Order: sequence, then C-alpha cells, then structure tokens
Amino acid sequence: MADLLERGSVRDLRVGWGLILAIAAVDAILLAVTDFALAWRPELPVLVCTLFLCVLWGVYGRLRPSPRLAGLARTGLMFLLYTNVAAVLSYLVTGLAPGALLDDRLAGIDRAIGFDWPGLYDWFQASPALHVAAAMVYASLGPQVLLLLLILSPMGYTHRAREFFLAFAVSSLAVILLAGALPAAGAFVEYGVAEAHTRPYVLQYLGLRDGSIRLIDLGQVQGLVQFPSFHAALAALCIYAVRGIRWLFPAMAALNLAVILVTPTVGGHHLIDVLAGLLLAGATVAVLPALSGTRQDDR
Repeated sequence: MADLLERGSVRDLRVGWGLILAIAAVDAILLAVTDFALAWRPELPVLVCTLFLCVLWGVYGRLRPSPRLAGLARTGLMFLLYTNVAAVLSYLVTGLAPGALLDDRLAGIDRAIGFDWPGLYDWFQASPALHVAAAMVYASLGPQVLLLLLILSPMGYTHRAREFFLAFAVSSLAVILLAGALPAAGAFVEYGVAEAHTRPYVLQYLGLRDGSIRLIDLGQVQGLVQFPSFHAALAALCIYAVRGIRWLFPAMAALNLAVILVTPTVGGHHLIDVLAGLLLAGATVAVLPALSGTRQDDR
C-alpha cells in the first residue's frame, strides 16, 4: 500500500504541476498575440507568497523534515500558482470567445422543468434577513476551501489535500473552457434585475465581451463563469473532500448543501447552471483515481 500511495503522490504532483505550467504557457501566448495586458502590481503579493511557501517547503521537506507541514506548504504553493494562472485564463477566454450569449436558452430550460427564477428571487428579496443569511452562506465557500487546504495535511490527510487540489484544478479548468464554448452572462442579466448593474462580476463579464476591458487586474478578480456553476461544483467537491472525517463531514455537508440551494438567487445562476455544476463535480470525482493513480487515502 505504501508503494501505491507513493506512486499516487508522484502522479498527483506531475498532473498538478503540469496543469499549472500548461495554463501559464497558454496565458503567456495569448497575452503576447492579443490586445490584452496583465497588470503587474497585483502579482507582487503572489510572488512574495510564492517565495514564502517555497522556503517552508524546503525547510520542512529537507532541513527539518515534517511530511505533513511540507505537504501543507507544497499544496498551498500549487493552489496559489494555479488560481493565479487560471484566473488569467478565465479573463482571456471570456474576452476572446466568440458566440452569442445563451441565457435565453438556459432560462428556457429552467422554465421547461418548472423552475421560476424570478419568483424565487423576489421571495428572497422580500425578506432582508433571509437575503443576508443566504449571501453569507454563499460567501462561505472561499473560506471553506482555504480551511481545507490548511487542515487536511496537518491532520494526516496529505493525499486527500492533493486530491482536493486536483479536483479543484480539473473542475475549474473544465468550467473555464465550457464557459468559452457556451457563454452566458447569468440570470441577473437575463431577467434585468437591479443587481445586473451593480455586481462587479457582471460588469467585468460584459466589459470583456464588448471589448471595453482589456487590462487583466487580478487585484479586482471576479468569478466570471455562469454555465456551469463552479460554485455548485466546488461545494459538492468540498463535501467529497471530507468524506469519512466524522467530526467534520456533517457540518461541511450541511453548509455546502445550503450553498448549492442559494446559488441561483445569490449567485445569479440559472438552475440549469447549478445542475450542470453538480454533474461536473460528479465527473471530476470519477476521473480522480485515474489522475492520482490510487484509490487510497493516506492518514
């Protein structure tokens, strides 16, 4: 089993670093051949954090060996670099992808299955307390991801941390590419609600689409993708990441089910966006064993 886990570790790292390098290369090429530019100042904190995590990885990997802390530093470094290059790719794909918006078709699918987005949105808006609570639940996903990255390796779930990173990377890359092929601005825009004129992600998405935004400033980065919903996919993957951890699984499952439920109204997603995101999460889980080379989790 130890050999199996070691092979899985090596393959996890190869796939993870391979994705990071491949996306960085695509970013560099697209930035060179298009009218897009990348603001360099927001990259300075990324550079500082990268150096810090490299030092930690070196210290706990070589000088004062601690596999759990070394794993934490390594996974954190990969996550930092991946999110940076993937965010750039998302902006490039959004601004360069051709094709008309598909929101009318997505809304039509919602109506065909009996989902009344405007009615649900109005119901949430009618209760300020409910609206605030839903927004807090929706916003919890980012801190949850950070929490998992911080606790899985120190708790002894080093392979689980690598697996979670791979799940995050594979699903988010799929979302970015699908969003380029199937562009959608979201339910806020489709139904013309007031938030369509105030939400930063909507303004950036439409600005990238019409060509008025060509400077990528990661200091103002937003999640741009509507179809499929990465929020829904990531919530499901967070539940999967803590499977079998008795003291953590019930709370994470309950919280992320709530995240999925409020995603249409708070995130401005069509219901079909959410369903597609859940389907993507399932597909990601299905391919993880092939990517990692093992079905085992190390403690």
